Amino acid sequence: MHIEKNFSENILHTVMDVPGKSKDNVNARLDLEALCVREEPHIRIRENGNPLKPKAKYTLSVEQRRVM
Repeated sequence: MHIEKNFSENILHTVMDVPGKSKDNVNARLDLEALCVREEPHIRIRENGNPLKPKAKYTLSVEQRRVM
């Protein structure tokens, strides 16, 4: 039961893009970049030097989160 709960919570937090709970973090994005998997999720550096983490395709929009 605990494994099912943890698994479903991790999926829900990742899809809902909950800060601090999502498994889609900066380290995961850097691993994707190192593996050369896809270019769209790579972290980009803004002009002011701050990193920009683009939204993942599987995350819900604000309207979709409200419906859920």
